[in-house]
This record gives sequence, C-alpha cells and structure tokens, in this order.
Amino acid sequence: MKQKFLILCFFLALLTIANAEGIYKCIDSNGDPVLTSIPQDGMKCSAWESDKESSSPNISSKNEESYEKPSVPKTSSKKNVRELVGELNEINNKIKEKTKCIGLFQEMRDLDNEKIALMKRRYELHEQEFEIMKECAINNSPNSVWQERTQYVRDKIKEVEIENSLLWDKMIKNERESKINNCGKH
Repeated sequence: MKQKFLILCFFLALLTIANAEGIYKCIDSNGDPVLTSIPQDGMKCSAWESDKESSSPNISSKNEESYEKPSVPKTSSKKNVRELVGELNEINNKIKEKTKCIGLFQEMRDLDNEKIALMKRRYELHEQEFEIMKECAINNSPNSVWQERTQYVRDKIKEVEIENSLLWDKMIKNERESKINNCGKH
C-alpha cells in the first residue's frame, strides 16, 4: 500500500512540475497577496520572478504585466488522471512481477546454500563411516562389529539423503515458478 501511495505521489509531483508554466503574484478577491502557479478566477495576477530570469518566453520580465488564466478543458484533466492511473497500475504490476522474481531468486540461493551444507554433512558422515571401517580392519574385527559401529552413521546418512531429496523437490518447484513468471535465469 505504501508503495502504491509513493508511486502515485511521484507521478502527481511529476505531473505538477510538467504542467507548471510559472509562478504568479496575485491579489485574491479579499485583497490578500498570493503566490500561485495556477491563477483562479477573480484574481488579478502578474508574472512573478525571483532573482533569476524567467524561463517562459511568452512572459515579459516585468512583474506588472497582467495574466489571464488559460482555459483548460475539464475533460482533458480527467483523461490525464485516468491515463496516469492506468500507467500507475502497469508500473505496480511490473514491480509485483519483479518483486516475485527477486523472491524466487533469493529462495533459490537459499536452497543452493542448503544443498551445499547437506553435501558437506554427507561427506563428513561418509568420512566418519570410513574411519570406523578402517579402524575395524586394522584391529581385524569381524564384519558384524563394523556394521554395528557404523549403523548410527548410516542412519544419519539416510536422513541426509531424505533431506536432499526434499530439497531437490523444492528446487524444481522454484525453477517451475521462475519459468511461469518469466524470471529468466538466476
């Protein structure tokens, strides 16, 4: 919601800047001085300049020159607002798509890190199993002894294999979602 509001504010500010023709010093119907970029009906206005030269070619550098409010058809502003809302919706949809892809890429990176950790764990367990088998061979222990001593390690290896299988399923699902959302390669 905050993102939509910020985008809307940005475009409204951009629209205001794009449509600004200059700043005018006006006297309202109560006789109070007002600085505005859009003079209202009933105001007596003249072009106002700061210390810099005016950037509008059709306004003279004299502050006393009067100004008549330009006529703007009311339907055009509604059309502009509708167009802006349409553009904002398009931008919002693109942001949602990109955000979803970024989330999928981050998830894939996390899954890759998990896969690496599982591979390290599996390697350590196989190394541990090998050391037990080597010790039993050096001591001429019967097969039943090394099988009994390595049972715990083999059970842990099976657990790691199951985790690895589940991890691959998650990675495949992530890859499918990335393709569905046209995220490209990561």
